[in-house]
Amino acid sequence: MSRRKARRRSFILIDDGFPQHPAVMAAGPKASMLFLAAACWSASFRTDGHIPRVALRRLCAEADVVGAERLAERLLVAGLWSRSGEDYVMTARDLCRLPGSSKQRSALRRAWDAIAGRVRPVVLARDGYQCCACGATEGQLHVDHMVPIALGGGNELTNLQTLCRPCNLRKGANAWTG
Repeated sequence: MSRRKARRRSFILIDDGFPQHPAVMAAGPKASMLFLAAACWSASFRTDGHIPRVALRRLCAEADVVGAERLAERLLVAGLWSRSGEDYVMTARDLCRLPGSSKQRSALRRAWDAIAGRVRPVVLARDGYQCCACGATEGQLHVDHMVPIALGGGNELTNLQTLCRPCNLRKGANAWTG
């Protein structure tokens, strides 16, 4: 019996205001589709936003758009991409977060371990010492990353919330959707 290796999934985080962002609107809908296809490709292959020029046609085919060079130029003019030799680099990190390498995630985790003792009381107080999901005030309260470090989240206070132990275990390593 042969065992197939499970394909590892990757995720990108897109800002809620992506479609209305001025740079996205300036690039146009077809270039925006190329941007999203490139972000997904970069996350899958862990290129940290680096898009080789030779991948453009394939990405355009995946996004169901034509005119790779013209669309890439629109992304450059809109400031969503920049040049790196003949290749491209995604520069709109505020609109689209890509998962980092395991080395980057380890560095973020170490940084969290170093500041957790100082940040935990601030987050608990901000959230009124109650679970943001169910409102529980009894039991063990955890400070949780809404977008886990493994999915590209950071240690900013805006990415932290108070959860009770059952809610935190239920959420697991998924992004917060509540």
